[in-house]
Amino acid sequence: MRSGSELTGQGYTLTVTRIDTLALSIADLAAIVRELESPQGNREANRHVDGGRSRLPADAGRVRAIRRERQLEGIEAAKAKSVYKGRPATIKAEAVAALEAERLGAPEIARRIKVGGASVYRVAG
Repeated sequence: MRSGSELTGQGYTLTVTRIDTLALSIADLAAIVRELESPQGNREANRHVDGGRSRLPADAGRVRAIRRERQLEGIEAAKAKSVYKGRPATIKAEAVAALEAERLGAPEIARRIKVGGASVYRVAG
């Protein structure tokens, strides 16, 4: 928003067609409007919103989904370059299999190899 407020001056109009690209919360939007209307800027903000209501909460969810999608694309690209390898495994599948062969349950296996029970269930799958 800094660049937008610096570019808008007397006689200029800042038009926002998608409010979710300007602010992700009502508080952010209010701060932006205050900044644009500040005495230093000597600007006015047209507060007309289609329908008379803010759609920020719904738009914020969509923005989060878009961010997540982009993040996953970036991870896939990094994996293709062998840059992203993920977190190293903390549990050895062979150790779990050996203890399962002794007919031990998941909680006992988890205690013996010092990992969480969910990890044992995930590996034993």
